Amino acid sequence: MFTTMKYLTILFIATFALASCNKVEEIAPEDVTPEVTIDTATQTLLLSGDFSGSSAHPSTTGKAKIFIDANNNRTLVIENLKVDNGPDLRIYLAEDTAITNFVEISNTVKNGTNSFAIPSTVNLEKQKVVSIWCKAFSVSFGNSSLVKP
Repeated sequence: MFTTMKYLTILFIATFALASCNKVEEIAPEDVTPEVTIDTATQTLLLSGDFSGSSAHPSTTGKAKIFIDANNNRTLVIENLKVDNGPDLRIYLAEDTAITNFVEISNTVKNGTNSFAIPSTVNLEKQKVVSIWCKAFSVSFGNSSLVKP
């Protein structure tokens, strides 16, 4: 035997819960790191490595390459990336797989082949690990340790 007030309260809570589940968070255009397009034939390959999955996400595969052009602009190219979907995935360049001294290269991760400009602040003598990182849960989805070809 529900009273009218209890019935309305339950109805309000259920409506609020359903409405909040359908909330879509919009990303402002300035929050998305733009990809760059490069002609790898006109650039020098500096470093490369294969992705390996983490213990939590072992199926990550692909290849990471860093190129430099005649103007010393550096580009990270991620080829044939296959990674599980996850919330808040990022691409970092770090000193190690523990994400020491990292620089965020992109705040979006897409399967396939993508290219990203590398900031001049990145020290490729030290920051030689490309990581697919879930920022929300501090979990690695996979890494590529870069070496000279």
